Amino acid sequence: MRIKISFVVPVYNVELYIERCIRSIIDQSLSDIEIICINDASTDASIDVIKRFAYKDKRIKIYQNRRNRGLSYSRNKGLLKAKGEYVWFVDSDDWIIDLCAAEKLYRKAKESDTQVLMFDCENIYENEKLHETLEPFIRMNASESYDERRGTEMFARQMMTGSFMCTAWLYFFNRAWLMDSRIRFVDSILHEDLLFSVMVMLSADRTGYIPQKFYGYYRREGSIMASSDYIGRRVASYAYIIMELLSWTRNKSYQNNEMDAIAQHIKVIKKALSEQYLRSVLFNSPILYYRQSDRMIVKLTVEDEFPFISDMITHELCNRIRCSNQVIVYGAGVVSEETRRFLRKIGVNEYYVAVTKGKTANIHELSEFKDGRALLLISATREKQQDMIDHARSLGLCDYVCMV
Repeated sequence: MRIKISFVVPVYNVELYIERCIRSIIDQSLSDIEIICINDASTDASIDVIKRFAYKDKRIKIYQNRRNRGLSYSRNKGLLKAKGEYVWFVDSDDWIIDLCAAEKLYRKAKESDTQVLMFDCENIYENEKLHETLEPFIRMNASESYDERRGTEMFARQMMTGSFMCTAWLYFFNRAWLMDSRIRFVDSILHEDLLFSVMVMLSADRTGYIPQKFYGYYRREGSIMASSDYIGRRVASYAYIIMELLSWTRNKSYQNNEMDAIAQHIKVIKKALSEQYLRSVLFNSPILYYRQSDRMIVKLTVEDEFPFISDMITHELCNRIRCSNQVIVYGAGVVSEETRRFLRKIGVNEYYVAVTKGKTANIHELSEFKDGRALLLISATREKQQDMIDHARSLGLCDYVCMV
């Protein structure tokens, strides 16, 4: 049998979901397929579920990682084992919602001779709380029609219309082309698709898009995307991805609109990096940088958003703020505005703004505060700080941080 599609399914502790995933693949109308399951050292009964299916269906092939290696490693391993004309990466807690999806994608890819074919997904939530709190993962302007075109052109057009989506499970790849391109998922990082999919788009000669929902994206509690336990790794991963994209484009020639699209993608990642860095400060999450240049990217990103106070944004400062009985932003100029924005970013909404003299409806005079345990965030230029410190001390307010 000539294998038309290789489904690559990394598996890690998904015993509650893997049956639905595998069943959605084996029930596809296109039967000339293989299902490559990479068990990433699961500690639950995931492998037992897969083995029950594999006993009845010889199209299922199981490979084991000796230790937990992560999504990127497992996908790359599955790609090396694949023998199909095309490859589709499917996450083990998701499933394919259209039983004719494989057949439709295969037929379209063959007819159009595309190396990369894109499609859409349906957001499916585990509970109503997640439905209310998580932003829907949707392609903007999904109904817009795209002709087959070079990857850089498709990428630029999708970025312009807001329809670019980078998740690998929304891509259908010509396996021979993907192998020859040598583009792989980077091991040990999170959000690897932000890099992988862009590199794919910038390399492909022929890409296409089908505006149909073939994939069910399951939004659940406890997934890596929903968890707050990976903040430090997210920061390091975003920084690494930015550096790789900059390096990738440095010696290549692109049209102006294509370079604009790449810059826009990097801007989105920088915003996410800044938000996660502030969360890492708030939750005191350690950041293990992949290389020294990643540390510089983080610093520059924070400087972009907080040019006056970026040097003071540390885990230590956040701990002091959290432990303080009362927080007072002392000053009312541009440094004060930036300090207040920083507080709101890290979820601190209860604070006071004070000046030496000249109270208003929203600004107090510092003399109104008598609690010596209050933390003063002195938010003014260096020239004004000493007078402000002296005044605060005269009032018995001695716990302070100069924000500049």
